[in-house]
Amino acid sequence: MLAGVWFCYMAFGLSMASLAPLVREIEADLRFSHSAMGTIMGAWQFVFIFAAIPCGMLLDRIGARWGLAIGALIIGLSGIFRGFAGEYMELLAAVALFGLGGPLISAGAPKVVSEHFEGARRGLAMGIYITGPGIGAIVALLLTQPVVLPWLEGNWRLLLQIWGVVGILSGLFWLLVAREGRQPSAPMEDKAQLSSLIEILRIPAVRLILLMSVAVFAINHGMGNWLVEILQSFGASASGASALATIPVGIGILSALT
Repeated sequence: MLAGVWFCYMAFGLSMASLAPLVREIEADLRFSHSAMGTIMGAWQFVFIFAAIPCGMLLDRIGARWGLAIGALIIGLSGIFRGFAGEYMELLAAVALFGLGGPLISAGAPKVVSEHFEGARRGLAMGIYITGPGIGAIVALLLTQPVVLPWLEGNWRLLLQIWGVVGILSGLFWLLVAREGRQPSAPMEDKAQLSSLIEILRIPAVRLILLMSVAVFAINHGMGNWLVEILQSFGASASGASALATIPVGIGILSALT
């Protein structure tokens, strides 16, 4: 179960970081400015914001087994569609699609852990699965420029589609190993769920965590998307910049485990 969750979350991180080491190739091929590329790399987060609560409600209705599988499928399709994009709006839509599948993974993973792990094992399980996005990002950063892109003769479209296939495979693996978790005695109505959400938001600690999260993710996604390009602007090679960009990701993995 934990391996299945980890694999889905790894595919999440792989897709999330897949554009960062390809900024120059995509901009040159599709004639994008940095501003246009920035809107594309931020498209899925914008969709994620509005999809998160509805996806959480969907998870409560269909369960984590099918929720994570659907999320992984959507993430995989997002990667495949990116490879077919020939203009700005097509790539924007393909990346935005990720924002519909992402919440099913990020909300479904802790749901699975809470249902199948207890006590100290729950904290360790959460620490293990949360390393998945970091490992996926490191794979994308380390392998894209020095290994996979040259092997594909510079075909960045096919590369993104390969990462998309990994997402679909993660969903299939999850379906093979997943078991249904504990089911509530009676599903809550949407109004009751929204009422519970309002009650949660009234807790001062929750509001503080949300504020901290906005700051953390602003730094995380802003730097994560552009760090490779920033390092190249200082003279680093594409491969060297990608390798250096894995340092903060690696530290994040260690902090998650500890």
